[in-house]
Amino acid sequence: MILIKTIVDKLKSLYFSEIEATIYVYLLQNPGQTMYQITTGCHLTKLQTVDAVENMVKKGILLLENGVKDLYYSEKPTDLLNQLKTQYIKQTDMLVNDLTHLSQNYHQEPYLNYHGYDDIIGQARTMIYEAKEDIYINTDLDISLFDDAFTFLEQKGVDIFIFSFRAQTSKRMNVSIFSHEYDAMEPTRLMMVVDMKKVMIANRHPLTHKWSATTTKNELMINIITEHIHHDMYLYKIKKTEQKHLFELYPDLFVGTQFEKRRK
Repeated sequence: MILIKTIVDKLKSLYFSEIEATIYVYLLQNPGQTMYQITTGCHLTKLQTVDAVENMVKKGILLLENGVKDLYYSEKPTDLLNQLKTQYIKQTDMLVNDLTHLSQNYHQEPYLNYHGYDDIIGQARTMIYEAKEDIYINTDLDISLFDDAFTFLEQKGVDIFIFSFRAQTSKRMNVSIFSHEYDAMEPTRLMMVVDMKKVMIANRHPLTHKWSATTTKNELMINIITEHIHHDMYLYKIKKTEQKHLFELYPDLFVGTQFEKRRK
Protein backbone atom coordinates (compact mmCIF):
# COMPACT_ATOMS: atom_id res chain seq x y z
CA MET A 1 0.00 0.00 0.00
CA ILE A 2 1.32 3.44 -0.95
CA LEU A 3 1.81 5.71 2.04
CA ILE A 4 -0.03 9.03 1.89
CA LYS A 5 3.09 10.82 3.12
CA THR A 6 5.06 9.42 0.17
CA ILE A 7 2.50 10.77 -2.29
CA VAL A 8 2.46 14.15 -0.55
CA ASP A 9 6.27 14.33 -0.72
CA LYS A 10 6.22 13.52 -4.45
CA LEU A 11 3.63 16.22 -5.08
CA LYS A 12 5.78 18.69 -3.15
CA SER A 13 8.60 17.92 -5.58
CA LEU A 14 6.21 19.12 -8.34
CA TYR A 15 5.89 22.56 -6.75
CA PHE A 16 2.86 21.82 -4.58
CA SER A 17 3.01 23.32 -1.13
CA GLU A 18 2.52 20.83 1.68
CA ILE A 19 -0.99 22.15 2.31
CA GLU A 20 -1.92 21.90 -1.39
CA ALA A 21 -0.56 18.36 -1.63
CA THR A 22 -2.45 17.34 1.51
CA ILE A 23 -5.73 18.80 0.24
CA TYR A 24 -5.35 17.22 -3.21
CA VAL A 25 -4.76 13.75 -1.77
CA TYR A 26 -7.58 14.19 0.76
CA LEU A 27 -10.08 15.09 -1.99
CA LEU A 28 -8.94 12.17 -4.13
CA GLN A 29 -9.95 9.90 -1.28
CA ASN A 30 -12.98 11.97 -0.26
CA PRO A 31 -14.43 13.69 -3.35
CA GLY A 32 -17.14 16.32 -3.10
CA GLN A 33 -16.19 17.98 0.19
CA THR A 34 -17.12 21.40 1.52
CA MET A 35 -14.57 23.95 2.67
CA TYR A 36 -15.43 23.07 6.27
CA GLN A 37 -14.96 19.35 5.68
CA ILE A 38 -11.60 19.97 4.01
CA THR A 39 -10.51 22.08 6.98
CA THR A 40 -11.38 19.45 9.55
CA GLY A 41 -10.31 16.49 7.43
CA CYS A 42 -6.87 17.95 6.74
CA HIS A 43 -6.45 19.45 10.23
CA LEU A 44 -5.97 22.96 8.89
CA THR A 45 -7.12 26.39 9.95
CA LYS A 46 -9.98 28.01 8.04
CA LEU A 47 -7.63 30.66 6.62
CA GLN A 48 -5.14 28.03 5.42
CA THR A 49 -7.90 26.08 3.70
CA VAL A 50 -9.54 29.08 2.02
CA ASP A 51 -6.26 30.47 0.65
CA ALA A 52 -5.03 27.09 -0.59
CA VAL A 53 -8.33 25.90 -2.10
CA GLU A 54 -8.99 29.17 -3.97
CA ASN A 55 -5.46 29.09 -5.38
CA MET A 56 -5.78 25.43 -6.39
CA VAL A 57 -9.09 26.10 -8.18
CA LYS A 58 -7.44 28.92 -10.15
CA LYS A 59 -4.60 26.58 -11.16
CA GLY A 60 -6.98 23.81 -12.19
CA ILE A 61 -5.81 21.43 -9.49
CA LEU A 62 -9.26 21.35 -7.87
CA LEU A 63 -12.69 21.45 -9.47
CA LEU A 64 -15.57 23.43 -7.92
CA GLU A 65 -19.21 22.31 -8.07
CA ASN A 66 -21.49 25.19 -7.15
CA GLY A 67 -24.73 24.46 -5.31
CA VAL A 68 -26.42 24.98 -1.98
CA LYS A 69 -23.03 24.05 -0.63
CA ASP A 70 -19.94 24.47 -2.77
CA LEU A 71 -18.23 21.11 -3.20
CA TYR A 72 -14.64 20.53 -4.22
CA TYR A 73 -13.08 17.67 -6.17
CA SER A 74 -9.51 16.84 -7.12
CA GLU A 75 -8.73 16.96 -10.83
CA LYS A 76 -8.13 13.47 -12.24
CA PRO A 77 -4.48 12.51 -11.64
CA THR A 78 -3.76 11.72 -15.31
CA ASP A 79 -5.30 14.99 -16.52
CA LEU A 80 -3.56 17.00 -13.81
CA LEU A 81 -0.12 15.48 -14.37
CA ASN A 82 -0.38 15.92 -18.14
CA GLN A 83 -1.32 19.53 -17.54
CA LEU A 84 1.61 20.02 -15.15
CA LYS A 85 3.98 18.31 -17.58
CA THR A 86 2.91 20.62 -20.42
CA GLN A 87 3.27 23.69 -18.23
CA TYR A 88 6.67 22.53 -16.97
CA ILE A 89 8.02 22.00 -20.49
CA LYS A 90 6.66 25.36 -21.64
CA GLN A 91 8.14 27.19 -18.66
CA THR A 92 11.46 25.38 -19.05
CA ASP A 93 11.69 26.36 -22.73
CA MET A 94 10.91 29.97 -21.87
CA LEU A 95 13.49 29.91 -19.08
CA VAL A 96 16.16 28.52 -21.41
CA ASN A 97 15.53 31.42 -23.81
CA ASP A 98 15.56 33.99 -21.00
CA LEU A 99 18.76 32.65 -19.43
CA THR A 100 20.46 32.35 -22.82
CA HIS A 101 19.57 35.97 -23.54
CA LEU A 102 21.03 37.03 -20.19
CA SER A 103 24.26 35.13 -20.82
CA GLN A 104 24.82 36.48 -24.34
CA ASN A 105 26.61 39.54 -23.08
CA TYR A 106 29.15 37.62 -21.03
CA HIS A 107 30.21 34.01 -20.91
CA GLN A 108 33.50 32.95 -19.36
CA GLU A 109 34.83 29.51 -20.20
CA PRO A 110 37.04 28.13 -17.43
CA TYR A 111 40.72 27.30 -17.88
CA LEU A 112 41.62 24.03 -16.16
CA ASN A 113 45.22 23.40 -15.17
CA TYR A 114 47.01 20.05 -14.94
CA HIS A 115 50.43 19.19 -13.55
CA GLY A 116 52.58 16.14 -14.05
CA TYR A 117 53.32 14.20 -17.22
CA ASP A 118 51.10 11.20 -16.44
CA ASP A 119 48.04 13.32 -15.56
CA ILE A 120 48.46 15.40 -18.71
CA ILE A 121 48.84 12.41 -21.00
CA GLY A 122 45.81 10.84 -19.34
CA GLN A 123 43.73 13.97 -19.92
CA ALA A 124 44.94 14.18 -23.53
CA ARG A 125 43.92 10.57 -24.12
CA THR A 126 40.47 11.26 -22.65
CA MET A 127 40.02 14.22 -25.00
CA ILE A 128 41.07 12.10 -27.98
CA TYR A 129 38.66 9.30 -27.12
CA GLU A 130 35.80 11.82 -26.87
CA ALA A 131 36.38 13.26 -30.37
CA LYS A 132 33.52 13.07 -32.87
CA GLU A 133 34.76 15.06 -35.91
CA ASP A 134 38.49 15.70 -36.19
CA ILE A 135 41.62 16.51 -34.15
CA TYR A 136 44.56 18.85 -34.81
CA ILE A 137 47.84 18.17 -33.00
CA ASN A 138 51.25 19.83 -32.82
CA THR A 139 53.67 17.82 -30.70
CA ASP A 140 57.16 16.39 -30.37
CA LEU A 141 55.85 13.56 -28.22
CA ASP A 142 55.99 10.08 -29.71
CA ILE A 143 52.45 9.75 -31.07
CA SER A 144 52.51 5.98 -30.50
CA LEU A 145 51.46 6.97 -26.96
CA PHE A 146 47.98 7.51 -28.40
CA ASP A 147 47.85 4.64 -30.90
CA ASP A 148 45.04 2.79 -29.13
CA ALA A 149 42.97 5.99 -29.06
CA PHE A 150 43.72 6.62 -32.75
CA THR A 151 42.61 3.06 -33.53
CA PHE A 152 39.35 3.66 -31.66
CA LEU A 153 38.74 6.86 -33.65
CA GLU A 154 39.61 5.12 -36.92
CA GLN A 155 36.59 2.90 -36.38
CA LYS A 156 34.44 5.99 -35.75
CA GLY A 157 35.67 7.80 -38.87
CA VAL A 158 37.36 10.62 -36.95
CA ASP A 159 40.34 12.18 -38.78
CA ILE A 160 43.54 13.25 -37.00
CA PHE A 161 46.00 15.80 -38.41
CA ILE A 162 49.43 15.90 -36.76
CA PHE A 163 52.28 18.36 -37.25
CA SER A 164 55.64 17.52 -35.75
CA PHE A 165 59.29 18.45 -36.18
CA ARG A 166 60.38 14.97 -35.09
CA ALA A 167 59.96 11.85 -37.17
CA GLN A 168 56.56 10.27 -36.60
CA THR A 169 54.77 7.24 -38.02
CA SER A 170 51.31 5.75 -37.71
CA LYS A 171 49.59 2.79 -39.33
CA ARG A 172 46.16 4.33 -38.83
CA MET A 173 44.36 5.32 -42.02
CA ASN A 174 42.69 8.25 -40.26
CA VAL A 175 46.01 9.85 -39.21
CA SER A 176 47.68 12.43 -41.49
CA ILE A 177 51.24 13.35 -40.46
CA PHE A 178 53.12 16.49 -41.46
CA SER A 179 56.63 15.87 -40.12
CA HIS A 180 60.00 17.51 -40.75
CA GLU A 181 61.57 14.16 -39.78
CA TYR A 182 64.11 15.57 -37.29
CA ASP A 183 65.73 13.14 -34.88
CA ALA A 184 63.74 12.59 -31.70
CA MET A 185 64.82 14.60 -28.66
CA GLU A 186 63.37 15.07 -25.19
CA PRO A 187 59.72 16.06 -25.88
CA THR A 188 58.66 19.53 -24.80
CA ARG A 189 55.20 20.34 -26.12
CA LEU A 190 51.68 19.26 -26.98
CA MET A 191 49.01 21.42 -28.57
CA MET A 192 45.73 19.77 -29.45
CA VAL A 193 42.30 20.89 -30.64
CA VAL A 194 39.38 18.45 -30.51
CA ASP A 195 36.29 19.04 -32.68
CA MET A 196 36.94 22.79 -32.60
CA LYS A 197 35.35 22.65 -29.14
CA LYS A 198 38.20 22.05 -26.71
CA VAL A 199 41.92 22.78 -26.67
CA MET A 200 44.90 21.57 -24.65
CA ILE A 201 48.24 23.35 -24.42
CA ALA A 202 51.01 21.50 -22.57
CA ASN A 203 54.75 21.91 -22.19
CA ARG A 204 57.76 20.73 -20.22
CA HIS A 205 59.51 23.44 -18.17
CA PRO A 206 63.09 23.90 -19.44
CA LEU A 207 64.57 24.15 -15.93
CA THR A 208 62.42 21.92 -13.71
CA HIS A 209 61.56 19.49 -16.55
CA LYS A 210 58.06 19.22 -15.07
CA TRP A 211 55.03 19.16 -17.33
CA SER A 212 52.07 21.51 -16.98
CA ALA A 213 48.99 21.97 -19.15
CA THR A 214 45.83 24.00 -19.60
CA THR A 215 42.56 22.95 -21.21
CA THR A 216 39.65 25.19 -22.12
CA LYS A 217 36.59 25.51 -24.34
CA ASN A 218 37.27 29.21 -24.83
CA GLU A 219 36.45 29.97 -28.47
CA LEU A 220 39.24 32.50 -28.97
CA MET A 221 41.91 30.15 -27.61
CA ILE A 222 40.57 27.30 -29.76
CA ASN A 223 40.79 29.48 -32.87
CA ILE A 224 44.31 30.69 -32.05
CA ILE A 225 45.72 27.19 -31.60
CA THR A 226 43.80 25.84 -34.59
CA GLU A 227 45.25 28.56 -36.82
CA HIS A 228 48.74 27.96 -35.39
CA ILE A 229 48.63 24.24 -36.19
CA HIS A 230 47.20 24.82 -39.66
CA HIS A 231 49.92 27.37 -40.45
CA ASP A 232 52.53 24.80 -39.37
CA MET A 233 51.04 22.28 -41.78
CA TYR A 234 50.83 24.81 -44.62
CA LEU A 235 54.47 25.86 -44.12
CA TYR A 236 55.53 22.23 -44.07
CA LYS A 237 53.76 21.62 -47.40
CA ILE A 238 55.45 24.67 -48.94
CA LYS A 239 58.86 23.39 -47.85
CA LYS A 240 58.11 19.91 -49.16
CA THR A 241 56.93 21.26 -52.52
CA GLU A 242 59.64 23.88 -53.01
CA GLN A 243 62.45 22.02 -51.21
CA LYS A 244 63.15 25.24 -49.34
CA HIS A 245 61.60 26.76 -46.27
CA LEU A 246 59.58 29.94 -46.56
CA PHE A 247 62.34 32.32 -45.47
CA GLU A 248 64.72 30.89 -48.03
CA LEU A 249 62.14 31.57 -50.68
CA TYR A 250 61.26 35.01 -49.34
CA PRO A 251 64.07 36.38 -47.13
CA ASP A 252 62.37 39.79 -46.87
CA LEU A 253 59.51 38.24 -44.87
CA PHE A 254 61.27 39.12 -41.61
CA VAL A 255 59.68 42.12 -39.89
CA GLY A 256 62.37 42.86 -37.28
CA THR A 257 60.81 41.67 -34.02
CA GLN A 258 62.70 40.53 -30.91
CA PHE A 259 61.11 37.12 -31.39
CA GLU A 260 62.80 36.78 -34.79
CA LYS A 261 66.16 37.84 -33.38
CA ARG A 262 65.98 35.26 -30.61
CA ARG A 263 65.13 32.54 -33.12
CA LYS A 264 68.17 33.23 -35.33
